[in-house]
Amino acid sequence: MKTNDFLRDNIFSFGGGVQSTFILYLIWRGWMQAPEFIFHADMGLPEKYLDSYRKAVTDPMIRDICERHGTKFVESKKDFQRAVEKKIITPFWYANDAGKPSLSTRRSCTFDYKVSPSHRLIPKRGWSTMWLGISVDELKRVRDSQKLTNGRMRDSWYPLIEMDITRKDCVRLLGEWGVPMPKKSACDFCPFSSQKRLVENLAIDPTLHKRIKYIEECWHENEKNAERYLTIFLRELPTQEEAQEMAKAYVLDTDTSGGCGVCEF
Repeated sequence: MKTNDFLRDNIFSFGGGVQSTFILYLIWRGWMQAPEFIFHADMGLPEKYLDSYRKAVTDPMIRDICERHGTKFVESKKDFQRAVEKKIITPFWYANDAGKPSLSTRRSCTFDYKVSPSHRLIPKRGWSTMWLGISVDELKRVRDSQKLTNGRMRDSWYPLIEMDITRKDCVRLLGEWGVPMPKKSACDFCPFSSQKRLVENLAIDPTLHKRIKYIEECWHENEKNAERYLTIFLRELPTQEEAQEMAKAYVLDTDTSGGCGVCEF
């Protein structure tokens, strides 16, 4: 871990999902030293369970850590869904030459709504270290460092990898410690979601089908975007009732399904 003795310029990227909640709990219990900053990107999404979970479980931990250790909580608030409606800043699905769904992975959503706000809101220093909740089962997401847009450098530290912790380990240990389990912090309409996770979200949220179709309609107002879709279902997005029937055939595994893979930066 590349830090100095007082953990100056260390920023914990708190996404609100399982891995980052696990790290937050370790800090709160005193099993990890507290960073100088905790950064959270509030994407303005209407996932009510995230708000209720934070208010009940993680917000009290964050307040206590800040009071006891002088850690500063920094939050960026953006209306991400409105931005997606106006412009395709996420990956999108389209029908390839064989008529099968294919995913275009060009995107700016993570940088524009998570990485860039952290650059602006955290004090400008020559070097810093970002703590990321990536576990040993996600090694493909690891990057040692990055050069920021303002020329500064930022190291990345992966405490879960250093501890040889998987996401399933986080779930198991949080359960053993009596910590209520958060859901995946990915956007509920994320194009990287597996079909199972998307069906689960559609089945439980009566607003999601309408929101996804509205986003696609906004895209299709531009003729060149007429064949681009937010989900793998393309034109055949299930309604809530249809998703509820489909979900009965699934054994939904929230530990492994879906997610954009970059939600913790």
